[in-house]
Order: sequence, then structure tokens, then C-alpha cells
Amino acid sequence: MFRVLVFGGSGQLGSEIVKVFDAIAPSHKDLDVKDFDATHEYIRQIAPNVVINCTAYHDVGGCENNPQLAHLMNCEVPKSMASACNDVGATFVHFSTDYVFDGKKGSPYYEDDQVAPLNEYGRSKVCGEQAIMNTTDNYIIGRVSSLYGGNGISNKGPCFVEKVLNATDTLRIVDDQLMNPTYAGHVAIGLKHLLNNRVSGIIHMNNAGCCSWYEFACKIKEMAGLIIDIEPIRFESLSMSYKTPINSSMGSNTFYSPHWVSGLARYLYARGKLVC
Repeated sequence: MFRVLVFGGSGQLGSEIVKVFDAIAPSHKDLDVKDFDATHEYIRQIAPNVVINCTAYHDVGGCENNPQLAHLMNCEVPKSMASACNDVGATFVHFSTDYVFDGKKGSPYYEDDQVAPLNEYGRSKVCGEQAIMNTTDNYIIGRVSSLYGGNGISNKGPCFVEKVLNATDTLRIVDDQLMNPTYAGHVAIGLKHLLNNRVSGIIHMNNAGCCSWYEFACKIKEMAGLIIDIEPIRFESLSMSYKTPINSSMGSNTFYSPHWVSGLARYLYARGKLVC
């Protein structure tokens, strides 16, 4: 049996992991992960077999405006946790992103493809990956793509699926970026399989298959029986201050997960929204 400690256990991924592992999950009020000494002591006292870090600074635009905070949360915090895991002999699990790639590859990215981030968020996540690998040999770095789950994302509100479900006006959705919509519940189940089989290293932990955000929104509309209009747009029309990869779809030689349509069906069924 694993004794699992989860940081960030109230978020959309962390909450699913807590359920799957029946994990210990301190709240932010209980522990500020930016306090490295307190985090080390907490890990020492709990003495877990596995420490799972679901904390991060996910706001891509926010990372551009505050690179110091991005570096702290996405690089220094996981590095500190990895060091503490070494002290207690625990496996460290950390989550990274498809945004470590530049999107120029004409097919899905695999774990051994070269990273080349386009924005500060991606750069801070690459820094975190490298810091973990330089700190411990006992780790899983799970790269996830376009994650959604019931609890939403701190500072960003409800997940993309919920925004489509709750839409009352015409939606204008980007149709020139490929990604893997990924259900957080499938990531949590897949992580347990990896740990049970003592798999380690960098693993792409997304649902299989890829689509554009527009295609994803249209599938949500179809499966939930929504009566809304959805219009395709190009990313450049959003006039963002940062670049994102045109193709950040990922494949894996190690991780198996159901197709993204199956993940969406499971999510909608759990929410009582699946009609077809």
C-alpha cells in the first residue's frame, strides 16, 4: 500500500488523485509550499512513500507578466519537494505541460522529443523538469495537455468544458491549435497504474487522440445536447501577449489512456450532462 501525500489536492487534478489514492492532502491554510523549510518538515513528519505535487502557476499570461513567481512555483517549489523526497526515500510525482514544445513538429510529440518552449510558462516548466531530474532519480514527471476536471483551476475559474456547458451567447473558439483534451480522472487512474508497476521518468499522461479547441467545443455541444452557436477563430485574432504552440499534441510509448472522447463522456456522465 502507498502512503501518499498530495500538495494541491483541492484542484481539478489533485482532487481526483486524492480520491484514487485516499491521500493525505494539506490545504494552503495548513501549509504554504513556498515555505521550503516548513514543507520539508511536513514531508518528514508524514513519511510518505509517494509525494505528488499538483501545485503550479498555470496562468500563461500571468507567467509572462510575473516570471519570478512562475519560476518559484514551477521550478523552485518542485525542486525543494524533490530534495525532501530524497531525505525520506519517497517517489516524487510532478506534473508538467505540453507547452514545453514549440509546436513545429507535424505529428504528436513523444517523451524523447526536444523541448523548446515559446513562452514563460513553458520555460518555467522545463526548468522544473530539469531541476527534478538533477535532484532525484526516483521521480515521475507527467506531462499533461488541456486538462479538465470538476474542481476548476485556481485563478482561472471553471474548466473549459464547464464554460461551454454554461454558455448562453455565441462562443468563438480557436480552431488552429491541436492538443489532447485530457480528463483529470483518467490521469489519476493512470498514475496509480504507473506507480504499481514502478515506472519512472518523463511520461506523457494525456488522453489519446487530438483535436482543436473548436472541435472539442463542438463535441461537448453534441454530447451534452446544447443549443448554442460556436464559431471557429484563429489564435492570432485573440491578440495575446504570448506565443503558444500550434501543435502541442502528445503521444506516449509508456502511458495508455482512453481516447479523449471517452474521457469527455465519462466527465459529462458524472456531471449528469451526457445525452448522447
